[in-house]
Amino acid sequence: MRAIIHSFARTCRARCAARCAGAWVLLCLPCISCNSAPHAPAQKLPIVEILASTSPPPISAEDLAPRSIGSMRWQQVDAHWRPTEKAPATLDASWIDGPSAGESGMGRAAGWRVDGVDGTVDWLAFNPDGFLQLVRTESPRYDATTTFDPPLLLAPRELRGEDEFISDAMMRVVSMSTQRERDKGSARRRLRVVRGERIRTPLGEWNATVVESVFTATLGMAVATHRTTLWVVPEVGPVVERWEASVQVLGIPVPRDRGTSVRIDPPPTRVQGRPPTAPH
Repeated sequence: MRAIIHSFARTCRARCAARCAGAWVLLCLPCISCNSAPHAPAQKLPIVEILASTSPPPISAEDLAPRSIGSMRWQQVDAHWRPTEKAPATLDASWIDGPSAGESGMGRAAGWRVDGVDGTVDWLAFNPDGFLQLVRTESPRYDATTTFDPPLLLAPRELRGEDEFISDAMMRVVSMSTQRERDKGSARRRLRVVRGERIRTPLGEWNATVVESVFTATLGMAVATHRTTLWVVPEVGPVVERWEASVQVLGIPVPRDRGTSVRIDPPPTRVQGRPPTAPH
């Protein structure tokens, strides 16, 4: 993510960079980390193995929401599934009850506050139909808050192999410090099942559903795209994430950022004292 922003700054003049700052916030919506990492030493062994093709099991919105509150660790890997020299990254998630969520701009609905390792904070919730939605994203590092109207739907109640899920929303980017508007535009997200695979990771061996999401943000003079591939295990959640980001500013392409992260913590257990499932 930082590499893209630095390339963007060199490509555009200061005025253009300020106007398009919101696009960079959105490049990191569901991703764990958007930082490029050096290749791992050759002697390191792969920590992921694709064992076989399988029929993709159905997944639900609950499988893409945090399965528990607390911390999870993710390790970046290279193209051969070997750990890079970058230290594992930590992703925290906390449950927010209705009144607290209201104070945070989520209405009265309960949901999650998810801290990304890149410094962004996502506010997630289930809507009344049981769909997972993104309400807003904060990036203190870049002094930007992005809100979606209506909230951007991330996943339906259930997703099967033949399904494609498309969500549209208007978006607005404001400065966190001044609350002044920086930019506004539209967002579209496509989610589909790609295939099923038997996969072995540090968490265990699973039949996973591989899903791909493509997020496109159109903001003033910039068009940003973020493509994410997730290996999702029912009742466990994502165990591998691969991302690829690109942007065009005034028609000029900026170099892409890409990477892959593998979850290395044990499977989570349900946390009592909060609603564990989406509404039905």
